Amino acid sequence: MGDEEAEVVLPKVKKCLIVMTSAETLSDESPTGYYLSEVVHPYNTFIAHGWEVAFASIAGTAVADPASVEAADPETAAFWDDGAKKALLDAPTKLADIPIETATAEYEALYFAGGFGCMVDFAECAEAQALIKAFVEGEGKIVAAVCHGPIVFANIEAGEGKLLADKKVTAFTDVEEEAMGKLELMTSGPGTCQTKLSAAGAKFQVGLKFEPQVVMDGNIFTGQNPASATPLATAVVYAFDPIKKEFEQPRLKMLKERELLVAAIEGAEKEFAAALDGLKKQEASGAAVADKLDELQYKTVAGREFRAAKLIDIDRQIERIAMKRKMAIDAKIAAEKAAAEE
Repeated sequence: MGDEEAEVVLPKVKKCLIVMTSAETLSDESPTGYYLSEVVHPYNTFIAHGWEVAFASIAGTAVADPASVEAADPETAAFWDDGAKKALLDAPTKLADIPIETATAEYEALYFAGGFGCMVDFAECAEAQALIKAFVEGEGKIVAAVCHGPIVFANIEAGEGKLLADKKVTAFTDVEEEAMGKLELMTSGPGTCQTKLSAAGAKFQVGLKFEPQVVMDGNIFTGQNPASATPLATAVVYAFDPIKKEFEQPRLKMLKERELLVAAIEGAEKEFAAALDGLKKQEASGAAVADKLDELQYKTVAGREFRAAKLIDIDRQIERIAMKRKMAIDAKIAAEKAAAEE
């Protein structure tokens, strides 16, 4: 036989463990749970990027906050209405049943989803604290938490102080609690995320109310509110794939511009057809429309040529981005191969 072909080693599929609250009521007996979109949006984001996702909860049970089901956007509603997908949320693994050694070997990231229920059981969960410490101290690991999820960091000790000492983080703000009518309940009960995390030594970052904000400090990633769930998951993905981070965002921007331009082209053609039909009707009734027809055709042709040139330019930019991305990937593969041969 000739030289044996080198064994092809496929890259390890990255995995994320999404952790949910098991609380079902707050101190005033009002119903609570995890916030549905803060589970669905990260799940869809990770899956779209080729990751695998598993679910766990504090006590092995989890319910969606009824208010979050009522407020579901189309993406979240589609997930909730899919029986197979919804079943994934109905049977989460109890966090205590996942050995730390297993979790650190299997998962690259932890993602603590939010919801008012987190304020009941996240901060006091010893298993969550131990798992977070193992990931924070581990190489190539990330711990992410969104909205009320970051409360899970509040009581974690590290060395002679708190894990969050001097770290920049964000979470659901006091202004947002007030807007939701929960500030008094949180203040009189467990304390708000802003208060508790600041007390733990964190440099709490307050962004615009209900606008996306992601804060990264070391391998601790936090998101402020439900709108931050997808950006936070995307930040985790990008942290493990710098090439994707570099090229995907400009590519998506170009694709969005292309989509808008195509819509404008289609709209202009419809406007031309409607205007032409109107002039023909005027002409049929005896009106002189020759000048107007010339003007319409001139403007239409000029606009059509401008948009066509712009579309060609966008397509070329998309092609250039794809070529640069391929070159970066090829260079990375070559460097990894050379390092393996040394």
